[in-house]
Amino acid sequence: MDIVDDTGLTRAAFRYNGWGRGGVLDVAEYTYTLRKTHGWWKPGWVWTENDVELAVWNSHPGLRREKGWLHLTEAGKRCPHVSLLALFGAYVMLLHLRSRRAVAGTGGAASTP
Repeated sequence: MDIVDDTGLTRAAFRYNGWGRGGVLDVAEYTYTLRKTHGWWKPGWVWTENDVELAVWNSHPGLRREKGWLHLTEAGKRCPHVSLLALFGAYVMLLHLRSRRAVAGTGGAASTP
């Protein structure tokens, strides 16, 4: 997915790795990596830049059915593109949830972009 301005110039590009493996967001001279973390009770997601964690979140309810959460690290609070990280992170989580539901036969599409 590309973010293009009104002159046709690509300002950002997001590459989704598919099936819950995260993705990469390139914005100007920055490259951010999204990866899934594997927790026993609550798998989550993390954005990094040069292996420095910027944001960690989870949208999957745990045993007590609490709501999802988002945590910005100190480095994440200083990140100039934190709003794009939140947007594309949510997009990937939705694609992952959709593919899990399709595999489980509970609705959603089986393929992801």
